[in-house]
Amino acid sequence: MNNLMFNTVAEELKTSLYAQAPDSSFKALQLNGDDSLIMAGTVTVSEITAPVTIANDSLTVAGSVTVAGTVTVSEITAPVTIANDSLTVAGSVTVAGTVTVSEITAPVTIANDSLTVAGSVTVAGTVTVSEITAPVTIANDSLTVAGSVTVAGTVTVSEITAPVTIANDTLTTVVAGYSFVTDTVDLPGETGTGVAFDNTDISQIKTGTFFVYNSGTSTLTVSLQISPTTATAFYIDDPSYTDVAISNGENKIIVIGKFANYARLSYDAGAAATFSVYYNAQS
Repeated sequence: MNNLMFNTVAEELKTSLYAQAPDSSFKALQLNGDDSLIMAGTVTVSEITAPVTIANDSLTVAGSVTVAGTVTVSEITAPVTIANDSLTVAGSVTVAGTVTVSEITAPVTIANDSLTVAGSVTVAGTVTVSEITAPVTIANDSLTVAGSVTVAGTVTVSEITAPVTIANDTLTTVVAGYSFVTDTVDLPGETGTGVAFDNTDISQIKTGTFFVYNSGTSTLTVSLQISPTTATAFYIDDPSYTDVAISNGENKIIVIGKFANYARLSYDAGAAATFSVYYNAQS
């Protein structure tokens, strides 16, 4: 027996992936200098009639995903399930052609705990989604595109006769370089002093505003405070918005006009006040 045929060192075990070329020959898949897998032609997924399940604990693409041609997904008549605990593309996703998804008659479910594209998603052509007659469910706990989503052509969604559900706990994307955040807090029957939106990070926003509505019967006062840290001792009043009086039934706009790391809205409700505060920001 030739014992050299067997490798007993786990760290030295290696494998190669091969793909079939148009001439029926097999060639090893290779990465470029950025450790990215580049597909110069088209990607077509069609006529799926048996269940397809991807359920790794972790699925990671450390580089980028680039398709120079088109991506077509069609004629899916059996369930397709992607349920990784974590699915991450550390680079960008780029399709130079078009993306077409059509004729989906069986359930498609994406239910990763976390789905992240750290770069951008770019489609230079068009995106068409049509003829979906079975449920499509996206229910990740978190779905994030940290870069931008760009479609240079048109986006068409048509002939959807079954439910399409997006039920992420959080869904974050940056479109055309801007993102928008909104939040609100209701404060019924407040007495004395306090703060709303304590330690709100404003370091990355382009513009931000607090909206205050006094729905109670007594007057309250508010002050915009900013700080370089979350320590209470460092918060100081913005001279433009200090002790702003808001009568019952009145609205006030408090614009965050000075740069700092954190902001909050302090208030004095007196004996009793009922009011709501909204926070809107764009980055």
